[in-house]
Amino acid sequence: MFKKSFIGTVLALTISTVGSAEPLEKMELKSEYQEGISQQSVYEERIKMLELSIIPTTPRETVEVFAKAVKERNGAVQYALLSKDEQEKVYTTLAANHWVTGVSSPWVETYKIISEKELKSKKQMEYVVEFNLFTSTGKAGTDLARLTLEKSGEQWLIKKIERATKESVGIWKTYNEVDTSHIEQQFQTMKTYTSTRGVTLQLPEEIMNKINIEEGSCTNEESNPPCTFFYYKDEKQKKNVMLFALLHLSEQHLKSSYYQEHPFMTFVGKNKNDTIYYVAPSEHPYGENEQSKEGKEWSQLINQLIERVKSI
Repeated sequence: MFKKSFIGTVLALTISTVGSAEPLEKMELKSEYQEGISQQSVYEERIKMLELSIIPTTPRETVEVFAKAVKERNGAVQYALLSKDEQEKVYTTLAANHWVTGVSSPWVETYKIISEKELKSKKQMEYVVEFNLFTSTGKAGTDLARLTLEKSGEQWLIKKIERATKESVGIWKTYNEVDTSHIEQQFQTMKTYTSTRGVTLQLPEEIMNKINIEEGSCTNEESNPPCTFFYYKDEKQKKNVMLFALLHLSEQHLKSSYYQEHPFMTFVGKNKNDTIYYVAPSEHPYGENEQSKEGKEWSQLINQLIERVKSI
């Protein structure tokens, strides 16, 4: 591939300069080629230097850079972080796919490192990364990658990448390697909620079963704007516990100084009807019992739901 490109460049240069005086800089470059420096070798050296510059010196940073590259579908960056043996395994496939990984839908919306441990050799570390997958209609499950890293000089390279579970999609792979059958299986566990205000949320069934969603108005806010309330179903106390509320504000609401100066509203997004904000409780409703089963579940749910509504 590089040889064809080089020959084409030389031919173009020859044709364009016949019968005309060559600029000094081209003559100097030509002289360097005559000394044994080819355009291909210069190109390869430049790429190698760029690759070296992005490899971190701590294992966790290497994993963070890798996860970000997966989200951005950047196979070139992922490749640079691999050990030589791993690079040899994936080079042909990545090159054939123009260094693009993943699929257009679902895509990686967020990611986080969920486990980290040192292996027997102190020069090796193992991490599990969770990728949250989304489509245009909402969350489409998660994907888990297990990475083994090995220290090479001052840098940490990825020695092995594998699926952390049998249901993993492999979103870090190229288009033809991603297991779409597992994506379809994950969709079967999702439920969709659509409000009368035009808000659609797709949530895992296990989360939907733990919450109640009600529509009404926020009577404690100025002008009683339309609101969508999210409650945690506390099975132990047999009651609903407020998680947060979505405020659906009109243009008229937004002109009010009350909402312009509101200290607890967080912007979510807009649709054809409203500008949407969420308001969460200022204090944990379980107080001193935050570490109880219900307290922990409430905390987990509010974090998951707020993360989801940010993509409305």
